[in-house]
Amino acid sequence: MNKTVDVLVIGGSGAGISAAIAAVEQKQSVLLISKGKLGKNGNAIMAGGSFSIDGKSARAFGYEKADERVTQDVVFDNLVKEGYYLNNQKLVRQFVEESPQVVYDLVKFGEKAGQTFAFLPPGKWFSVGRSWAAALKESVKAHPDIQILEDCTVIDLIRTDGRVTGAIGYDIYTGERICVHAKAVILATGGYQPFSLKNTVTDMTGDGLGMAYRAGAGLADMEFVLCFPTALSPKAVKGSIYPYLIQVLMGKWGMPPVVRNAKGEEIVLPPEVYELVRGSKMEKLTSCYYWGQEIFRGNGTPNGGVYFDYSGYPAEKRAEILDRYINYMATWHRKGYYMGDDISALYQRIRDHGLLEVGLGCEYSNGGVLVDETMATEIPGLYAAGEVTSGVFGAMRAGDGLVEMLVQGHRAGLSAADYARNCDGAAEARTPDFGVLEQALARKKDGISPIRAMRQMEKIADYGFNFVRSGDRMEKSLQDLDRFGREVLPNLAVSNPNPVYNLELLSLFAVQNLFLCLKAGLTAAELRRESRGSHIRVDCPEVNHDEYLHRTVFHRDGGAFRIDFRRPEVVKFQLPQGKDRDIISYLFNEEHQYLRPKMR
Repeated sequence: MNKTVDVLVIGGSGAGISAAIAAVEQKQSVLLISKGKLGKNGNAIMAGGSFSIDGKSARAFGYEKADERVTQDVVFDNLVKEGYYLNNQKLVRQFVEESPQVVYDLVKFGEKAGQTFAFLPPGKWFSVGRSWAAALKESVKAHPDIQILEDCTVIDLIRTDGRVTGAIGYDIYTGERICVHAKAVILATGGYQPFSLKNTVTDMTGDGLGMAYRAGAGLADMEFVLCFPTALSPKAVKGSIYPYLIQVLMGKWGMPPVVRNAKGEEIVLPPEVYELVRGSKMEKLTSCYYWGQEIFRGNGTPNGGVYFDYSGYPAEKRAEILDRYINYMATWHRKGYYMGDDISALYQRIRDHGLLEVGLGCEYSNGGVLVDETMATEIPGLYAAGEVTSGVFGAMRAGDGLVEMLVQGHRAGLSAADYARNCDGAAEARTPDFGVLEQALARKKDGISPIRAMRQMEKIADYGFNFVRSGDRMEKSLQDLDRFGREVLPNLAVSNPNPVYNLELLSLFAVQNLFLCLKAGLTAAELRRESRGSHIRVDCPEVNHDEYLHRTVFHRDGGAFRIDFRRPEVVKFQLPQGKDRDIISYLFNEEHQYLRPKMR
């Protein structure tokens, strides 16, 4: 298949759909390529909580319960301070100013699709992933001019005369080669998650990051990944985020769990810390800080986590609060189920004094493609949006990834359409070069399975790049990864040369992209000899603004990294100086104080 369009969008979740709609509304021809079915792939379907805008804008949309005190200035201030000042403040401003309308529009599409979005002050809606997916599908139905290719994977970008002019890939189910020539390309492929425990879709393997890097774009902030409470057992629901929802909602209703290590000892969160972060996304960071260090010291459960213990509450209260939780979630899920998983036995554990085993699973990568506030990369013709990018959240994602998808996707669509409309010359349909694909299919048949190689790489990431880090562990993981690059990558095998639904072939490209991302992440983390946001080092606990308030940027230089350090772009807040004792002390420093959760 050989196609020519004005704008090519790669990615079929929130950022990709938002970008495609914005571009087609600018009267440009648009093709959206999705790795799976629209509404059933990408991270939007995994959402299990709230997404928000500023309260003042929500009030203007007619939500009377919205808190007008939470203005766009307040949201901007929070994002920068909670991002430990590593944010590109131009991106933060774009996020804050452009998010209200696109979020509101999608809520309306969701309601049209018969979905429930419960509004909560100051300016947030509570819903779940399938409601988001239904809203996204409804928005696509309203724009029939968008051309769509589903179940297709893109493996590389086409670059002509210094600019990106299309992409190549293939149909996963038929094996048909696909070449798309475009005036502008938008990457909306999600982030990278190299660990064995993750709570998102399994294909967050850095595909877009790898393609952008090979095309000449920069990657930044790769050391920052966000983890939060995730089910460890039983195996059937490993990776589910239901423990986090239980912790937050039941805690809000007066029954937070006691968190214990494998010895049964309570892991105490200081009351002043709990009060500061309660009700905000900074709870995820404190979980990694306090629970993660206990796990790091070897006091974790058999599966590397902690226990949620509800046994100290009276049986009547456990039953009352749990029933309240089950009934509330039944608005979106069948009773006793979460995301299609039967978890009635786990509810029974809480009723019967049982412990829930919970780990810290990877949710989101702050690092990604370097973009400006128009979502343009450093390479003409190439744009990116959503988790595949870096910069808006700095060192800690305190804002909503779902909102990031929409607002950045919309802006990328507008920018790409404008570029396509005004660029010199049309996209040229040339004879496609599928050399990358043919070389992959021609690999030796008796080498190392890419599927096994992926598990091996996850172990390397688990050891040295997890939620709590140390210099010696990172050094060991870097050595292991270098060995992996020498001994495993060249010997990956594809046993079947037929591309039709070939899992080894899909995994081969995923391993290569994830290897790049993990190496950049580990390298940046080892170079950052401090702690900042979700980068927590036990050997370097200080937040050191004097030496490390910079972004680590990677560019391709032959077969190696070229590493640059850049100061974050400033719009409102000048960058602080000095040091804070650790990431928790930073939160209590009056200079960095963010809005108290009671305003949230």
